[in-house]
Formats: sequence, C-alpha cells, structure tokens
Amino acid sequence: MKYIAGDFPEISKISCGQIVWGWGDAKCVKLADHIIAADVLTEESKTSILGKAGWGAVGAIALGPLGLLAGVLGGGRSKEICVACELDDGRKFIATASASEYQDLLKSVFNNKKRLPPPLPPIQFCGKCGSPRHPGANFCGACGTQLV
Repeated sequence: MKYIAGDFPEISKISCGQIVWGWGDAKCVKLADHIIAADVLTEESKTSILGKAGWGAVGAIALGPLGLLAGVLGGGRSKEICVACELDDGRKFIATASASEYQDLLKSVFNNKKRLPPPLPPIQFCGKCGSPRHPGANFCGACGTQLV
C-alpha cells in the first residue's frame, strides 16, 4: 500500500500492514487491529510495459509466436484501488492498494467491527424545554412536561 494523505504527519508510510510515521522513535499503528472502514474512492487498471514483455517472453518460450502474442496482450495488467480508511480512534487516511491488499483491508474491517460495542441510542430531547431526556422516561426531568 502507498500512503497518500490523512491524519498522520507528512512523513508517513505503510509497510508490513502498519502505518509508520515520525523520526527516530517511529510510531506505528497496525492496520489489521484498528481499521473499521475502507471505502473505495477510485479503481484504475494499470498496464506495465515490463510486465507485458515478461509475459510475452514466457509465452514465446512456451508456445512460440502465438504464445508471444497472447503474453503481450494478456500480461502486465494490475488494478490499483484508491481507498479511504478510518481507524477506531477516529483518524482517517487515503491510500492506494492492490486488489489483494484491499481484500485484506476488508477482512480486517469485518473482524474489527465485530469487536466494537453496539452504538448508543440517539439522544432525545424534551419538546418544550429542549433538555435531554432519559430513555424510557414519561416526564421531563427539567420542566415536568409529559413526554410522548
């Protein structure tokens, strides 16, 4: 993965599944343990001249001229996905990832969401005075108005 931007200092990189930033005593966050969202921003198919040449050479050795043509036409393609990620502490970042790295991110997101506590119910307010009300209360604690 390649770090593009986010809530980390400018000197950031992603290596071995960790975001590393800072000088000297570098700080790091292990993505697999802390990522809770990964949304695709863009997908781009890339072709590599060296990849096409390599697959063409393999095809030529294996199947002759027809293999050369098949290798050049079919080889050297990869998909690059630009993804917006969110960590469990609220920090966010954007990175580019290969298709397999993106699948690993999704797997970690799924596993981490199972660990999170359920969301709290939304706070409701009294219609008359606007003070917050307790869940299940029949009367407002501030003004005494009957709550619906």
